[in-house]
Amino acid sequence: MLPVAASELALLLAERALAFAEEQGPDQAEVLYLGDDSALTRFANSEIHQNVAETNGTLNVRMVFGTKVGVASTNR
Repeated sequence: MLPVAASELALLLAERALAFAEEQGPDQAEVLYLGDDSALTRFANSEIHQNVAETNGTLNVRMVFGTKVGVASTNR
């Protein structure tokens, strides 16, 4: 689970992306932020051999103009 500060930052990012999308004048706009933490620990001979952790966030934006739909996604 994301720390409070990180989740607030994610919400601000999603709100900013939605505001920008709405400025373009679409019939519909959708912003989706997905965040996750993953970790892996490997053991050998009852000792920690390798320990890695990663935090990733993905932002997806979908806009509809009449019958045309555009989608963009980034995790950068």
